[in-house]
Amino acid sequence: MVAEEAAAGAESGAEAEYWRAVGRAGLPRPRLNVTLAVVGRRYRADALWEQWGLIAEIDGREYHDGPDRFERDRVRQNDLHGAGFVVVRFPAGQVQSDPEGVAEVTRRALLARGWRG
Repeated sequence: MVAEEAAAGAESGAEAEYWRAVGRAGLPRPRLNVTLAVVGRRYRADALWEQWGLIAEIDGREYHDGPDRFERDRVRQNDLHGAGFVVVRFPAGQVQSDPEGVAEVTRRALLARGWRG
């Protein structure tokens, strides 16, 4: 299964677990680690459902901690919202400890964005 997750684009254990959780829940699989150009900036989405304008971010402390990163994350999220995307955020620890709950939040977000399951 590791090769399948890597081929899908997972770059961390939490991203791989998220991808597995989404699949186990019967949800459409996202594209992982996709670069988007928004308002002249390039952003990478951890998980993207372009058809439904949904992005899921898996936030580990090593990449999202600290005042500079905190502010950049907010600017990025606002730019993505302004471009029509909804961003749901999950701490990496939650993805690993409660994958079913994370998948349920994702399911509700997809339904709110027009997915018809």
